[in-house]
Amino acid sequence: MKIIFTILFTVAATAFFTQINAQSQRMGVIETFTGAACPPCASWNPLVKAGIEGYSGGAMYISWQVPIPSDDAMYDDNTSGVDARRNYYGGVNAAPTPFSQGQSVDDSAATTWGDVWGLHEEDIDANIAEMSEFDLTLTAEITNGAMVIGGSIAATMMASGDLSLFLLIGEKIIDNGDLSYPGTNGESEFHHVFKDYVGGAGGVDLAASWAIGDSYTIDETFDLTSLNIYDYSKLEVTALIQNNDSKYIHQAARASDLEISVEFDNTASAAGIEDVPAQCSGNITIEPVVTLSNTGNLDLTSATISYEVNGGAAQTYDWTGSLTTFASEDVALPGYTFDTDATNTLNVTITLANGGTDEFLGDNTASTYIAVSPEADSIILELTTDTYADEIYWEVQNSSGTTIASGGNPNVGLANTGTGTFPPPASAQSYANETDYSIGIDIPAVDCYTLYFVDYYGDGVSTYGGSYYVTDGGGNLLIDGTDFDGAEDINSYKGTAISFSIEEETAKAGFSILTNPVVDQLELILNINQATQTTLTVLDSQGRTVISDGLGMLGAGQYNHSYDVSGLSGGMYYVTLTTDGQVINEKVIIGQ
Repeated sequence: MKIIFTILFTVAATAFFTQINAQSQRMGVIETFTGAACPPCASWNPLVKAGIEGYSGGAMYISWQVPIPSDDAMYDDNTSGVDARRNYYGGVNAAPTPFSQGQSVDDSAATTWGDVWGLHEEDIDANIAEMSEFDLTLTAEITNGAMVIGGSIAATMMASGDLSLFLLIGEKIIDNGDLSYPGTNGESEFHHVFKDYVGGAGGVDLAASWAIGDSYTIDETFDLTSLNIYDYSKLEVTALIQNNDSKYIHQAARASDLEISVEFDNTASAAGIEDVPAQCSGNITIEPVVTLSNTGNLDLTSATISYEVNGGAAQTYDWTGSLTTFASEDVALPGYTFDTDATNTLNVTITLANGGTDEFLGDNTASTYIAVSPEADSIILELTTDTYADEIYWEVQNSSGTTIASGGNPNVGLANTGTGTFPPPASAQSYANETDYSIGIDIPAVDCYTLYFVDYYGDGVSTYGGSYYVTDGGGNLLIDGTDFDGAEDINSYKGTAISFSIEEETAKAGFSILTNPVVDQLELILNINQATQTTLTVLDSQGRTVISDGLGMLGAGQYNHSYDVSGLSGGMYYVTLTTDGQVINEKVIIGQ
């Protein structure tokens, strides 16, 4: 079944190429560069959203999330894509910054936030007063993890200029609670958020000169597996016909409420495992969190999850809930107890979907390493403060949560971090700016300890020239915090004289697909971080192996591999890289 869904704005062209020609109403477009840490944006965005939704003339809204005044998780999802649009408009460095029809909006006349929408509405009225030179239709659907986009452009008047078609994938609504780190300006949800371009940030080049009746067919496919998508059911596609010189948007259309279809009805994916904190050696218990994803057509209401460490006895967990196609949920698994080895691997497998056999097994397994601490006789915290040293606080706790050592601004503490505001509460115990400290930490007994290193504002210490690291008595590096640029960094260690557990062990290998979709040659770049036995396989949508390459023992380095896929049928395939205790899966579309 194939259904093409909603077009927000489309006018069928009826062409009389003598004296009469059907014309299209111009769609109004408001773009706002906004940020989840921007307090004025929290007042601005709801007013503009409500105004556009209530506007009878026809208008749409696009949100470009920027890291102003501080980090934004949605900006992190595609920094280069957002920055390309900021630069397209001459460099946007403030938020909120609005554009209407590609033209900067002058809000200097606004005396209250209530005036903002009124100014936008007047601007839109002026922009759509004249008919557009183009009729634009747009369709989109999601098939096997790919966005398939169609439509057409037809000239209803003569037009010329440096024109491009911008195709933008976005999410209609993103909940603040779903972000990797929440926004700090009080907004609970974000609307029509840009995710990526189809056809590149520069858009698809259109003809420089159009006569009445000239046309262009839109036919694009985009692999969605490369994006961090919060909710597939909220995806939408926006098309803009824009003049690159004047930046004027001649026409726009949007497709939403997209049909989502995949090859199987009942199948689930182990889409990933949340980082397991470094563990002290010995008999330990971990509580893994696995991302369960519905990769079938039918709603996923139950799944059986099996998990084990180092090939030990498997535990199972029966999950129940409701996930639509491509929806995901982080599932907290009951504790698993095991004796640590020199290296330790957690393996998670989905064994049943909706009470029966999973119809596709190619994405059912995920693995991750569990780092275990090396031993050390003494611990020294080496700290170089940044230019905001009064925002720094660190603390060491034993396994009972008792603090055995601390330093820095105690008014920051462990809960008052990542605020996105400054200055912090003052304290005479704060460190001095841009100063080196060497701090010995006494370990009172054999136990597991946790080092918390936090930053009040939330941008870490490396952002402004600071760093921290931990060494043993022999000067050996145990923890490297030279790139700490977040609100909280946590490392565990064990006291004997003591053993430290470094942050998570670096994955042994990874790979990227050079171009996706693929036509004739599957080009892969393998990045190997340490010597490991390596195998690469490609499975079809039925789970059958179509390519198997035992690469053997590969040393650290980068490797390029090419595989002839010209003889394979078009469709979705699964590339699997297997190393010592690690399995990495990626989807690839092969189109003939």
